Amino acid sequence: MQVADIAVVDGMRVTSPVRAAWDVCTLTEAAPALAIVDGLLHRSALSDNELGVRLASGVGAWGVTRAREVFNLANGRSESPSETHVRLTMHRAGIPPPVLQFEVWVEGTFVARVDFAWPEQRVILEYDGAHHADLLQMRRDRRRLNDLVNAGWVVLHATASDLRDPTGLLRSLRTALARPAA
Repeated sequence: MQVADIAVVDGMRVTSPVRAAWDVCTLTEAAPALAIVDGLLHRSALSDNELGVRLASGVGAWGVTRAREVFNLANGRSESPSETHVRLTMHRAGIPPPVLQFEVWVEGTFVARVDFAWPEQRVILEYDGAHHADLLQMRRDRRRLNDLVNAGWVVLHATASDLRDPTGLLRSLRTALARPAA
């Protein structure tokens, strides 16, 4: 372990965030590794620059190919492991990269911040976790959905079952992205 691989937190020697990111990327599957790296970036425990430096210093090292895939896809704007999993699924299926946490405004009025957007095609994808089944949340979601549709957006939704079998979701997304923009 290099000196830069160690950090001291509350007087205790621990693995630095960049070393932890490297280790998780080289030792686990891409989906959980990407979720961890996204989380570190989201919480500002790690920077894109640190990932780049670590990747450059790891050329030729065991696991560098796995780390490169994850480091190149990592995005601190991802707000949950499920969003990260959706993004990795889309990437592996050849879907163009979306804008994460995109804000929709209509005539100077904020409408919504959405998980994934393709602004040129006016397509949105939202990941709906279990809390979206709550009745009050569902009412808010439906009003928000109506506002987005009225603003001219196609809005698709993904759930945990779509992560287990993404075939239908990917088909719907490809169809929406292929249609001419209004």
